[in-house]
Amino acid sequence: MISIDLPESPPVEFMSLIPPQRDLINDLMNKGFITNVSLSEDRTKLWLVVNSDSEKDILTVLQTFPLIKYMKFKIEKLLFNFAYTSSFPQMSLN
Repeated sequence: MISIDLPESPPVEFMSLIPPQRDLINDLMNKGFITNVSLSEDRTKLWLVVNSDSEKDILTVLQTFPLIKYMKFKIEKLLFNFAYTSSFPQMSLN
């Protein structure tokens, strides 16, 4: 899991980088690298749960984040992560 601290008073540039940051997060979720994203109500703390075999791979991906220069992060290894999943089967569009 990656715990990320964000600035309390972000500059204008930070705000302009949010759309490309969201796009990248969505892409990484679609690829299965990121499995969960949580943001604190005050928007100063972000948590990402990722699938990776090495911390080096995580650092490589983090360096591609448009907002990386505004982030202070800590990588923590999780033993497990439970997440609620709906009991409804996923719809197939075939």
